Amino acid sequence: MTTGGFAQSNGKILRKKMLQLDSAESVWEPFFGAVWMSSTLNLSLTDELRSFVDLNCGDGTLYATPSEFVRDVLREKKERMEVAQIRDAILDGYQDAVSGRTVAWQGDLRHLLKKAGQ
Repeated sequence: MTTGGFAQSNGKILRKKMLQLDSAESVWEPFFGAVWMSSTLNLSLTDELRSFVDLNCGDGTLYATPSEFVRDVLREKKERMEVAQIRDAILDGYQDAVSGRTVAWQGDLRHLLKKAGQ
């Protein structure tokens, strides 16, 4: 029985999500549990990008579906952007120190580290 995007099977609810790629080919993946809600994203890809996705999913690859591959690529991009933000903040702090824009700290670093480790 299917209702509202959920399918009832052996007492478990299967949440189906879809990533529809350029060729209008739909890929469905079951998700056990209805707590996490995903959204659908339709992508238009060039033939070159579609071939790249196809080469990286399926038998003999790390990803079973195009959805898995695209999600992983997006996660990697998000992580790179976060790392770049942290790197920029560190460089800004370094430039402050080089330029003499610092304030002497008068605390107990060992105490703070012990407290943080508890």
